[in-house]
Amino acid sequence: MSPDREVLRVEDLRVEYVTPDGPIKAVEGVSFSLQAGQRMGLIGESGSGKTTLGTAIVRLLRPPARITSGRIVLDGHEFLQVGERELRQLRMREVALIPQAAMNSLNPVMRIGDQIADGIIAHAQSAKIPRRDVAERVARALWQVGLQSYLASRYPHQLSGGQRQRAAMAIATALQPKIIVADEPTSALDVVVQRQVMQTLGRLQQGLHAAVLLIGHDMGLVAQFADTIGVLYAGRLVEQGPVEDLLDAPRHPYTRLLIDSLPTLDAKKALRGIPGLPPSLLNLPPGCPFAPRCPYAFDRCRVETPALQPVTTLQKAACHLYPAHTSLPPLPERADIPEVVAPAADAEVAV
Repeated sequence: MSPDREVLRVEDLRVEYVTPDGPIKAVEGVSFSLQAGQRMGLIGESGSGKTTLGTAIVRLLRPPARITSGRIVLDGHEFLQVGERELRQLRMREVALIPQAAMNSLNPVMRIGDQIADGIIAHAQSAKIPRRDVAERVARALWQVGLQSYLASRYPHQLSGGQRQRAAMAIATALQPKIIVADEPTSALDVVVQRQVMQTLGRLQQGLHAAVLLIGHDMGLVAQFADTIGVLYAGRLVEQGPVEDLLDAPRHPYTRLLIDSLPTLDAKKALRGIPGLPPSLLNLPPGCPFAPRCPYAFDRCRVETPALQPVTTLQKAACHLYPAHTSLPPLPERADIPEVVAPAADAEVAV
């Protein structure tokens, strides 16, 4: 597969949840593309639409969620136009979802090997696969994620948290998909196991030469894995660019504040919080959704929603500061941007 071949293109995708109080606009006009072998991270706060976007890409949304407009082009296929039969052939073979909270996604009364086999059989192109071939594919799927073949006979509750997450990876990637959507695969795991799971995902991606969309809220964890990062806020992509550029010179105020809020090893450095709360997706304010929390906001921001536009050759941002500026000006001093001072190393901490 050519390294610069486009395997996924999302264009102006919009997803909403139908509620008695009105539609909740969870994803609003998101567009991006993925090349073969590319690793893209998607960062955002809880409720920003990350999981909804990932689930929409693999067409696993359930009511009351619905895609209202946009395109998803999957390796040349108009994914939103295909019927159920073709969808079954494409899902897991072309695109697969690794869900968060593996214990909730695994069937507690089925052996791990049977769950992997179910996916292989359900999405097979041929009518019948010999049992021996299925067993070999199950063993290969487990090997790809670093699990021994004897674990195929175990039930989910007999595995550790890290093993369960890798078993979920094996189920999702048993048919060697070209695109992997990993939705917070390290949630509810300790730091050591998180590292092991991310290393497994990296080896899996390299072995399959698959494109990966990694969804998460931990900027540090995602930045260590991804080539590029997209920042989602209130269902909108507000910034996108290479990891190094985005961390060194963020172009959107939300990204700047998000990075400034990350703890460092320097105990003397003040951590700067983000003022206010994310807006309700049921009743978004006019203009830029980040304007009520933004230290750079001016009149235009409160009436006109900015479009995602190129700011540099490789970075895009949805902000009215551009093109008048080429980068973010120094952060204004504002009383409502709280500073949190990290405690000294020898300070007593109440438990």
